[in-house]
Amino acid sequence: MFRSFVFVVLCLISNLSFSQEFIAANRAGATDSIPAQYPEGGNEFIKTVNRHFRIPLSVNKYSYEGVFDIHFTVDTEGVPEIDSINFTRMKFRAKRISVSHLRQVQNDIRIEMDRVFDRIPEWTPGTANGVRIPYRFTLPFSVYFD
Repeated sequence: MFRSFVFVVLCLISNLSFSQEFIAANRAGATDSIPAQYPEGGNEFIKTVNRHFRIPLSVNKYSYEGVFDIHFTVDTEGVPEIDSINFTRMKFRAKRISVSHLRQVQNDIRIEMDRVFDRIPEWTPGTANGVRIPYRFTLPFSVYFD
């Protein structure tokens, strides 16, 4: 229980903001742009993700911790979809972990994040020059154990 509490506190502290950008193809000539927006605002989006995310058992089992970056795009209809997850800042506490265990843990995190994003309501799509555009975001997500 304490681990979960530490996890949630660290997530809230480390995820106070997330980055956003146009998809490269839509940058040229965009003078009047508005980023995609979560209905209740960015901080509420972070709280929603933290509230729904459940640490997979394999993450606990192998003490896989650190920060992973979730790269996602809000499409022209306002639907957020995960593009990729970068695990380069994550590490195992144990020094010897097989490649298959690494893949299992990362896959379990990806499955859990897909489940979380399936529960997220539609956003207001981003626009450039009055036209709806896909908008890419990066959300850092922390997992640490005591």
